[in-house]
Amino acid sequence: MLHVVSRGVDRQDVFERPSDRAIFERRLDDAFRKHQVELLAYAWMTNHVHALVRNRDGDVSAAIGETLGLYARHFNAITDRVGPLWEPRFWATPIESDAQLLQTVRYIHRNPLEITGTSKLVEYPYSSFAVYTGERRAPAMLCTDPLERLLDPVRHRKRVLRPQRGDRLPFAFLPPQTTTSLDEIRLAVESVVDAAPTTRLPTRLVTILLAVELRAGTTAEIAAALAIDEGTVRNKAHLARRRLARDPRFQILRQRIFDSLPVR
Repeated sequence: MLHVVSRGVDRQDVFERPSDRAIFERRLDDAFRKHQVELLAYAWMTNHVHALVRNRDGDVSAAIGETLGLYARHFNAITDRVGPLWEPRFWATPIESDAQLLQTVRYIHRNPLEITGTSKLVEYPYSSFAVYTGERRAPAMLCTDPLERLLDPVRHRKRVLRPQRGDRLPFAFLPPQTTTSLDEIRLAVESVVDAAPTTRLPTRLVTILLAVELRAGTTAEIAAALAIDEGTVRNKAHLARRRLARDPRFQILRQRIFDSLPVR
């Protein structure tokens, strides 16, 4: 199985009207059947798409490439544009365990949260979430058999809707699903420091490490907020990663601060 992600070039929107997604699905269904690839879960966003796919002696690259190419011709024709619609290469991450599979499906199904909010997530029409909660019939393009053994409808619904602290962390090469501000990190650092007022802690170093890990901003934004230059941010982050690998006390400190961040 593979988690496939493709994004519009320069992060531009690839869907502008509801009919666009319907056409995208028809192109995908045709290409996947032709190349013997199965679609197991999906979420079509505004400027990118997520798909969990299974290769049954087929050609995933050909199936994805044909889908994206045919849809780009449609989109360019109706919007009177020319040139590539999608970024040159799609991303594909192999799924190597049931635990990774569950987390990947959860990530895909939580993707529309910024659009829908928690209360309306199951109603989002361009995702397979409602299929696996038993609230919508599976479309013809979706193969549900491989996931049904793992996804109890009630449990999966709760798992997707309930936030986890790990949502603040990047998901492989993908962004976190919960944003973290530098102010939140500072407050978490302060709470840990207040709990151990007589202990000298490397707060500056761990603040920079978490700001980079949790993508609290660009290097320039983190540097400006901390009144240091970008080179210092990069050097300190590198130093912190090296220390994290060999210093158990620094590992514990980083984890305590991370655990002090609110779950939301």
